[in-house]
Amino acid sequence: MINWTTLCKLIDEADKIQRMSTTIIENDLKEAVQPLFPNFPITLHPFGSRYVGTAGSNSDLDIYIKCYAEFVELNTKSALVSKTLSNISMGIRNSPKWIFEKECFSGCPIVIARHKSTGIQVDISFINEMSYKQNVLLKYMFEIQPIARYMAIFLHRWIKQQIPIAGNNKHLPGYLLNLLVIFFLQSQRNLPSVRKLQENLNPNAGPWISDFNCYKLSKFSMVKIELNSQTVTKCLQSFFTFYSDFAFHIYVISPYLGMQIWKSQFVDHMPSAFRLNRNKKYWERSMIVQDLIYLTMNKGYVSNQTLRSFQINCRKYRNLLTM
Repeated sequence: MINWTTLCKLIDEADKIQRMSTTIIENDLKEAVQPLFPNFPITLHPFGSRYVGTAGSNSDLDIYIKCYAEFVELNTKSALVSKTLSNISMGIRNSPKWIFEKECFSGCPIVIARHKSTGIQVDISFINEMSYKQNVLLKYMFEIQPIARYMAIFLHRWIKQQIPIAGNNKHLPGYLLNLLVIFFLQSQRNLPSVRKLQENLNPNAGPWISDFNCYKLSKFSMVKIELNSQTVTKCLQSFFTFYSDFAFHIYVISPYLGMQIWKSQFVDHMPSAFRLNRNKKYWERSMIVQDLIYLTMNKGYVSNQTLRSFQINCRKYRNLLTM
């Protein structure tokens, strides 16, 4: 049995952080950055753990800045991306309300800064809205099936407490655990697939659909799972059982489809935009976990040792919960 009192305290803390206003931070960020984009009225969109309701006291704040109209694919190396990164950094450096920390160059380049009056670290992204939109969908799923958020918050703490297996010093990141929770509940017919939520919608972010229909669970003949110590324990036990022996080398984790599917058959079930835009290097991995809406992105880009460590710890905890 899980420690229900401890979990409820973590839920209360996450709720409190989620309710905290970020208006001051957003206003100060816009004040710092807008002058560098005189021809475009920028808009700011908070996302991340504070937005979806899984944050702890030390969690940073993610903010997406929409500072140009066109859609730009991740990993795009262009003068526009370089200039935008430089402009945001300059605005932060020139503002007395911010401490510039660093720029990070990855698939999604970001500027990391600290807001002086609140002390909160802010990770600023700009290249496209997909991370923000993915969080909007994740938050919706947490709301229609609340046990998903309870499980995610438990797992975020649980993973940090696990002793790394020899040869590995990393754990699965929180956003990946969120996707594993969603897919598990989909496979148990407790959440609908993203494909069903996007039925009859057209691409609105480059070749991708980032919007979704806010259907109720009843549309899919599903109901909310009761929230108590017994039901959460049972769902977590089933989660650990599901993934402890999951054949990651054979199957794809696809919240878009919401069901297990062979890697060899996966592409046939994807929309044409996936086949046209897929970067094969992201998919030649032992663990494939498809993003909720950015369908060519493999969120399971972790080492074999990290995956092995996760499955071993799943087996251990599965056995503890059955005792």
